[in-house]
Formats: sequence, structure tokens, C-alpha cells
Amino acid sequence: MKRIFGLSLLLLNLTGFVAAQKTVVPIAQLNVSDKEKANSWSYLLGGVDENGRFVDAKTTFAKMKPDEKFSLFDFKKGRTGEFSLGEFKAGPGACEENYFAEPDVRSATNFAVGTGAKWEILPRKWQAANVADAGYKKAVADILRARGLAKSRVKIEKAVKVDLDGDGTDEVLLLANHLNDDLIGEQQPGNYSMLLLQKTVGGKVRNTVVGASFLTKKDDYFGGVYSLSGIADFNGDGKMEVLVEISAYEEGSIKMFEINAGKMGEIKALSYYCGV
Repeated sequence: MKRIFGLSLLLLNLTGFVAAQKTVVPIAQLNVSDKEKANSWSYLLGGVDENGRFVDAKTTFAKMKPDEKFSLFDFKKGRTGEFSLGEFKAGPGACEENYFAEPDVRSATNFAVGTGAKWEILPRKWQAANVADAGYKKAVADILRARGLAKSRVKIEKAVKVDLDGDGTDEVLLLANHLNDDLIGEQQPGNYSMLLLQKTVGGKVRNTVVGASFLTKKDDYFGGVYSLSGIADFNGDGKMEVLVEISAYEEGSIKMFEINAGKMGEIKALSYYCGV
């Protein structure tokens, strides 16, 4: 009887989701600071269809309304307002497979979700954690040692605590960068950039590299500098995905990650890449 009742509730919830959302909900990335509030760029990452599934940018673009409205979100401030990002169009040259807009945004913004979303985009708040925490520094040092960079300086730029999967226990995201004057493409051996996930499983802390660039030799390719742009529930499943930007020499990419079975995996449908 309990099983039947539970199944009925699940079907009711799914029916409510489909009924509430008739078209694709687009997801876009844009980075507007308080000082640069005009002439920004916005990149279409993809969207969420009527069944709550992630779909790619091409599929999303074909279903978008010309006057699509977005809810804007800043990583630090949360929701900052509602705005039309203007017309999205195919990218030029080497990036013609992508779609972008040039919105005149007037508030600090990192990402945007179509106002057709009928779920809570930020169901749980993230909290800043202590970047000098000894346990966090050891986690980064252990990864560096395993990658042949034992002598590299441990430099954690951002530490964030948030319950990603809704199980009642916070995960920790650590962004660590040791760069050569932040000059992309001119890094030296020993430089690195990484995003690390700490998850407690069975009372034990498990450290997993979400994405990283390590430079062990002078002639090695440096994959880029990682930055954390957003943490939100982008498809209404109750879990919070992680939005990451990667900036490299003459190329850039945006990726989305989600947690499944305690591990972070990339959502292939939601991505952006442009390089020459």
C-alpha cells in the first residue's frame, strides 16, 4: 500500500512538472561585474525540455521565443532580476556552432535561466568556507603530490560548502590556482588550476578532481584556468549542478557538472567551446 501511494505521488509530481512547462527553458552563461554593466556577451549552453531533460544549445535555440525572458543570477548575490538577453545568433568564424547574444545587462550576473522554469533555481544556499583550513590544504597537496607537483604552492582561492545532492550533508568545492601572474598561455612548470570536490561517504571524506590543468614540464600543454561561476538546480530535479568556466590561450569553454552516486560527472548536453 505504501509503495502504491509513493508511486502515485511520484507520478503526480512528474505530471505537475510537464503541465507547468510546455516549452524548453534555456540556460545561458554571462559574466557581468558591477563595474562592467553594458556590452556584455552571453553564451547559450542549452536548456531543459518539458520532461526535465537537458538538451543541447542547437535544440534549445530552435525552440526559443524571440523575446525570451531570463532570470539573472549572480554567484555571490543570488537572483538579481529578470531581463531579456536580446536576440541569440550563431557564432562567427571558428565558433559558428555556438549561439550568443549581446545583452545590455544592468546588474552583476554569472548565469541566466529562462523564466519558464517553474522550480526553485536556488533551493539551498552555499556558504563560503575557510580557504586556510588545514584539511582543505592537505586535500589539495595530496592531489598535487599525486600529479608530480609536490613542490608547488598550495593556494586555495575559493572554498564553498553546499548540499549538492539534497541528502542533508554539505559537500565542499575547492578552487585552487597557482599561476604565473595570471597570464594565460605563459604558465611555468609547477603551475596548476583545479576544482576539487570533497564528499563525506560513510563517515569518510572522499576527494575527487572535477577538472584540472597541471603543468609538470615546460613544453606541456596547459589546459586553462578554472573558475566557479554558479551552483544551482538547473533542471528541477532537486540536485544542484555546478557551472565552471575554463579560460586558456586562444580558447575558452564552459562546462556543467552534476553529482551522481557520490561522484561528479560532466553534463555533455550543456557546454560551450570556442577556440582558434
